[in-house]
Amino acid sequence: GMARTGGDLLMAGCLDTQFSWDTRFNGRPNGAFTFYALKTLAALGPDATYAEWFRRITPAYLPTNQLPQNPQLFGSASARKWKVFA
Repeated sequence: GMARTGGDLLMAGCLDTQFSWDTRFNGRPNGAFTFYALKTLAALGPDATYAEWFRRITPAYLPTNQLPQNPQLFGSASARKWKVFA
């Protein structure tokens, strides 16, 4: 199997006291965090880290007045430096 040193990493759509909103983008229903995560993922360079990916999602896209959710990135400092496309 695949194993990485440095622990676990989790990207979450919001704080545990918030809702992770669903809405329509270009007429299609989607989770807001998922939509922006995929949008920014498509624009990442080949050596981008998870921390860099997360910084492209927030505060650039979330939260907004219409989508009041604060995405979260949990993990050790070394895990946050993992390359997304490794």
